[in-house]
Amino acid sequence: MLQYENELKAVKSKHDEDVKLLGQKIEVLQATGAAHAPPATQFPQRPQQEPEPDYTWKIANFTRKLAQAKSDHDSGIIQSGPFFSRHGYKMKLQVQLNESPSGYAGYTGVYLILMKSDRDGALQWPFTKRFTVILVDQQDDLSQRQNIKVAIVTVGENTFQRPREHKNTGGGYRQFVKHSTLRTRQYIRDDAVYIKIMVDP
Repeated sequence: MLQYENELKAVKSKHDEDVKLLGQKIEVLQATGAAHAPPATQFPQRPQQEPEPDYTWKIANFTRKLAQAKSDHDSGIIQSGPFFSRHGYKMKLQVQLNESPSGYAGYTGVYLILMKSDRDGALQWPFTKRFTVILVDQQDDLSQRQNIKVAIVTVGENTFQRPREHKNTGGGYRQFVKHSTLRTRQYIRDDAVYIKIMVDP
């Protein structure tokens, strides 16, 4: 009987020792795993996206056209193709590259022209929606862009009445951007500029 008890104690002692060793091995593995675990991945925040514009206009050969307008002491009028706003108004953009003849030397102006269309009978008149014109800073990294934005209110402008002819005269802002500013950052890239327009809901 005594021999049996001694053997039982020996087995229990060995079992306790094995459990202790196993616990030590687990602690070592946990410590090793923590030491070699990769750091938590941090994803850069996505830059806040602007709402989709009603229209984006690319003006190519911009530097040459601006230089020509200044050399000729001319306004250098350029117009986009016609487009429809999301509300159904037919319109186009106009840029006056050189506002010097208008008394604003060193500036480029931007204007919105309403055009006659077969949708006009279903629309509200006069056109009273605020619109924002944006000169795009063409940095590859959207978070680094410093776009130039001008919001224009149309209230009281005769140019935003319902068109009776093919198109109205334009209404906008003569001091949209300075020529000196155009030469900074990436407003002109590959000799092109991009202008967007967003019409308020």
